[in-house]
Amino acid sequence: MVQSVGRWLLLSHYASEFTMPAMVGGLFLPVLLLSLWGLNQLPPPNAADIAARVKRGPMNGKARRELFAHYAPGLIVLIALYVLLTAMRDFRDNFAAEIWQSVGLGDKADIFALSDLPVGVVVLLAMATLALFRKNRPALIANLSLIGFGLLFDRLVAATGKVGTAGFLIYIADANGYAGSVALLLLKNFAALKLPWVEFLMGASVFIGVGGLACLAFAGIYLWRKLKT
Repeated sequence: MVQSVGRWLLLSHYASEFTMPAMVGGLFLPVLLLSLWGLNQLPPPNAADIAARVKRGPMNGKARRELFAHYAPGLIVLIALYVLLTAMRDFRDNFAAEIWQSVGLGDKADIFALSDLPVGVVVLLAMATLALFRKNRPALIANLSLIGFGLLFDRLVAATGKVGTAGFLIYIADANGYAGSVALLLLKNFAALKLPWVEFLMGASVFIGVGGLACLAFAGIYLWRKLKT
């Protein structure tokens, strides 16, 4: 929706390429504030929450190193997969205008929202169903089966039975993933990167799809056996 609004502002000549990001940010600021208010209404975890998902507390350097070392093979594979998925997502988002223009739909501002909203609804519903799993180990495998990432590390921390948070693992994954995205943007802006956008997107999708399934299969088998012990 943000991309559609931004494209509409450009096509309607209400904003230039330099002022459009600030205008879009201002338009969606109330949504951000409403979301923050909603998050602030969430109650702290009760005894049932702690029993189901273990107690969450700050992790020092030693605890972070031990957690990563204990599950290193599975985590490295999942982080590598996340790097590929983040790079793919950012490529599609950052170059969405070029991709749609190459198929003759560059003048349709609503194409961004129409192409993403149905997928977003399906993913949201799929992730919500994971709350039905009461046991964390089957929930983790179900999460991998959905190739979803939103609750992956949270359920992994819960399945370990150790006091900690998912923030450390999410940071590692995000830091590596966005490093690839920044590198791609630097190539485009300073190396005059020109690509056959649609063909590149299709080829990358096939590569990441096949490779991602292999990574998920390995991580699923490894973590199932490791967490069982």
